[in-house]
Amino acid sequence: MLQSNKSISLSGRSMIDNQLAATFSANVYGENDERNNNDNISMIVANSKLYDDNKVAVRKDLQDFQKLVWAEQDKATSK
Repeated sequence: MLQSNKSISLSGRSMIDNQLAATFSANVYGENDERNNNDNISMIVANSKLYDDNKVAVRKDLQDFQKLVWAEQDKATSK
């Protein structure tokens, strides 16, 4: 019997003056997926100096990315 699951992968980039400061990624799993409630978000700093000089902007981008992830989580768990 076929068993299927739904997961969503999201990615984002924090750009400062057309330079990559950080990348974001997330996975959101559907209600029927055994990984449900194990959603994850990560951030990788791509340029430490650029990040350090622009922490406020990069952290704002991370917060905006978090909002996107929450919206997908809400969709995945709404009935």
